[in-house]
Amino acid sequence: MTSAANDSDRPTRSFRPERSRIWGIAATGFFSALIAASVVLIPLAAKVNDDGRLEGASLWGVLLVGLFAAGMSAWMLLLAWQLRQMRIVVCPQKLELRARRYEWYITNPFGFRRRFLAWPEVRGIRRWLTSNPFAPRGVQENYVLYTNDDRFVLSNLDWPDVTEIANLISQSAGRPIAANLAELPGDLHVAARPPRAERFKLQAARGLGWLAIAGGVLMIGLVVLLLVVGTPSVVFIVVAVVAAYVLFVSGKSLRRFRLE
Repeated sequence: MTSAANDSDRPTRSFRPERSRIWGIAATGFFSALIAASVVLIPLAAKVNDDGRLEGASLWGVLLVGLFAAGMSAWMLLLAWQLRQMRIVVCPQKLELRARRYEWYITNPFGFRRRFLAWPEVRGIRRWLTSNPFAPRGVQENYVLYTNDDRFVLSNLDWPDVTEIANLISQSAGRPIAANLAELPGDLHVAARPPRAERFKLQAARGLGWLAIAGGVLMIGLVVLLLVVGTPSVVFIVVAVVAAYVLFVSGKSLRRFRLE
């Protein structure tokens, strides 16, 4: 097998993720933090009795939305920070990368790893397309990178030059890009299939998708109920509708996730 990894004349190439998406995720986190502060602190100060008890069913709804917004804010800000740390450096003798792991690539700020790999440690690379309304032209282009002890996903959602990156890795490692699992090397073909633990994660992700959709339905139902029995604030209605939309979109994405 011929590898370009021995070609010392090959220039070093460095790649960073799409910055506009990182700023968008960070802005979502800051916006969620502002929502959490406004829908929790302001009503809390206004609707506390002299004896210190909360009053009004609508306040509890506001508190739930505020807690959701606070959790979403922390998650999105951490995700933005991790995305900002991502980097790929293709050197003549090695590959340096900080990227998402294959098992936890679904918007998970805890699924990033950093590796320094000699080219023989790159065992294979596979192209994997999925539909995604937020991806360019509605198609999310992923490349699964198989190493001796881990797997990574390089996606056009993160890397604007993902095709160029994949081709450089393929040429440097001397590994052709597989279009499916069957085209991977024999031993890797078997090892690449999701084991029982990863199939469990897949089912759990889809279950979370259904829970997110159910949460969105409950959020809309809460708004309707409060409109019938009380007069919830405009801020609460807007935040609840936005939260329901986020839950619906997230749930749909999780239900459609697959590992192959």
